[in-house]
Amino acid sequence: EYVQETVLTIDAAMVAEGAQKPESSVTFTDASVPVRTLAHWMPISRQILDDINGLSHYLNTRLLGGLKMVEDEQLLYGDGVGQNLTGLMVASGTQSYAWSSGTSGDTRLDALRRAMTKAALAYYPVDGIILHPTNWEQIELTKSTTGLYVWVNVSTGAIPQLWKVPVITTTAMHVNEALL
Repeated sequence: EYVQETVLTIDAAMVAEGAQKPESSVTFTDASVPVRTLAHWMPISRQILDDINGLSHYLNTRLLGGLKMVEDEQLLYGDGVGQNLTGLMVASGTQSYAWSSGTSGDTRLDALRRAMTKAALAYYPVDGIILHPTNWEQIELTKSTTGLYVWVNVSTGAIPQLWKVPVITTTAMHVNEALL
């Protein structure tokens, strides 16, 4: 259970000493989300585990990797039906910005920056960007008119971020979509 902000009114203003101060307001509604279990397992004989030291690590890595993949998919696109979560990309009230909503000639970089501004204007400063690996590749491979890479020095690499905001890639994010 949690509270969700539904209405925010900011009426801050300059006032003289002793004058009545303007009142701002916020409205919260109670919300709840059921706890869900995400799990899987693989049968394997004890003899095999005893015979191969690395197999235990391999299986744990594969099992955890499978959980993380499904978790990403649920957090982004779960439909809320049955045991599914309601994903952030399909939740009602989520603000959107189309790649093509900006100025003619905008690149993906332009679209992401414009979406960051839209979020900031709604009082939600962006502290992370989620992209499909294909879209991140397109951004990193962007070249100037002289053929130099715009975003990264290929000999030293770069921290995955845009305008100082960390970028996370996951195959669970649909191609040509982003979450800020």
